[in-house]
Amino acid sequence: MPRCDLSLGQGGGAFEMTLRVAVIDVGSPKRDNLGWAHEEFDGSFTTGRDLDALLTKLADGLQQNPLALGLESPQFIPLGDTPSALTSARCGDKKKPWSAAAGATVAMTGLAILIYCLNRLSKEVSGLECFLDWSDPPQQPRQLLLFEAFVSGAAKGKTHTDDAKIAAREFVNRRADSLYTDVSAGRVFSIAGAAMLACGCSTDLKDLHEPSLVVKPEPKMR
Repeated sequence: MPRCDLSLGQGGGAFEMTLRVAVIDVGSPKRDNLGWAHEEFDGSFTTGRDLDALLTKLADGLQQNPLALGLESPQFIPLGDTPSALTSARCGDKKKPWSAAAGATVAMTGLAILIYCLNRLSKEVSGLECFLDWSDPPQQPRQLLLFEAFVSGAAKGKTHTDDAKIAAREFVNRRADSLYTDVSAGRVFSIAGAAMLACGCSTDLKDLHEPSLVVKPEPKMR
């Protein structure tokens, strides 16, 4: 079984406050079952359900600042060493394992949404670079850090946009000091890394095994 180390990949210190954040709470865009939150330059948040409207904001913002984009869906899964461990929860998943029916469904929906987002952003933002390593967050325009938002239980709001905003605020709180992850695993397959490679936002095969930052707000963030 993988060692449960939630300090894995912890950032080393504060970084420039120009790194903006946006979060997509994953659902079916076809059924209008999706919500997002986007940090504006004045520190306020705008929210919405139109994915294309968010991508327009992201493309514009990336021309001037680096961005952290979180999806509320599993962004990596553990690689089990035995058949019985193939669907094991990640350290920190608790009662919401990635392999449960809801987790597996939202993981695939999130993958489809992420690929759509990266394909459009790579067309609209020349020279777009994507990263998973949060220990050295991006500092330059056209650089995108991908992470996983994990809003569950008593931390959830009433709507998808509420959940996206809760996760975005939690990222901002951590950004002011040092980023840390709430979920880890040993060897992993990166869903986000596969999407990056598929969309031409990375050429580094190591991204296939790079765990994402996971931001899991506590109930007090409501």
